[in-house]
Amino acid sequence: MHWPAVRGVPLSLVSGSGSELSPALVRSPEIGCVSFVGGRDAGARIATAVADLGKRHILEQEGLNTWGLWEYTDWPALTPLLSKTFEYAKQRCTAYPRFVVQRSAFADFLAAYLPAVRGIRFGHPLAVADPADPLPVLDYGPLINAAKAKELADLTTKAIARGAVPLHQGSLAEGRFLPSQDTAAYLPPTTLLAPRPRPHPSTTPSPSAPSTQSSWSTPRRNSWPR
Repeated sequence: MHWPAVRGVPLSLVSGSGSELSPALVRSPEIGCVSFVGGRDAGARIATAVADLGKRHILEQEGLNTWGLWEYTDWPALTPLLSKTFEYAKQRCTAYPRFVVQRSAFADFLAAYLPAVRGIRFGHPLAVADPADPLPVLDYGPLINAAKAKELADLTTKAIARGAVPLHQGSLAEGRFLPSQDTAAYLPPTTLLAPRPRPHPSTTPSPSAPSTQSSWSTPRRNSWPR
């Protein structure tokens, strides 16, 4: 925490149980804004508290915002940003980006999207052929454990069985790994197309995994595509 002190940033770290500390911190009159990242249950309690207090707040609860693309034409500018959507593919949460694309723009979207997803790099950050070689530049690494990777792989299989169309399914052979490394906690990049989205465990609640979901939609007047 040396950098904040040098820069004069007023920063305090408080360690303890979230269930005990959260109510005191959220309701403290000395705190003017609450920024929370975490689960929906705790987030709902915090949202209720800050609403009662009229306190400014930022809540991120188990997910990434959906990307809605319609009346869009700057596709060359979109492609470099798409690999960034995989940067949340880590840890235990399984929030992935979803794209809802105007039907008439879907072909252009795929032309911009697929080259980006096919170029996703994953693996071990120290995997080099020679110790003198530069370290690999990766977009993501492993999930928190092998069980989570298997869970997501199973969800992908179930989603396809229920009608999702795989637009891209990467392979572990494409990753950068150390010799004899255990790769069970890795999941290759995957993209599923769901023309008619319907509730499924891979989409509800928000599963950060290296996968994305796309669907197309015809916009309605005065309404968001559904």
